[in-house]
Amino acid sequence: MTKEREMQKHYADYLKSGQSKNEFSRNKGINVHTFRYWERKINGTKEPVATNFVEILKDPISGAKSIIELEYPNGVKLRIGHDYEAIRSLIRLF
Repeated sequence: MTKEREMQKHYADYLKSGQSKNEFSRNKGINVHTFRYWERKINGTKEPVATNFVEILKDPISGAKSIIELEYPNGVKLRIGHDYEAIRSLIRLF
């Protein structure tokens, strides 16, 4: 059985299971990120279903250059001025 056929079967079983993706993946011994990758591939979507990214916009009235603070789950905080290239580079690192 090819990997794609195997994952299609797992995905069909997941839909019938009533379990969360995390539970189902754990019970089958599949990494949840791998399972989500195959879910997107099977459904024909290229982008993840949901993201935690928020679009950052400048204040249109004042044009103020704000300071952006990023807080990572491990508690690390980054405070960055208006250097959007630096922000983009830092996000790619994590």
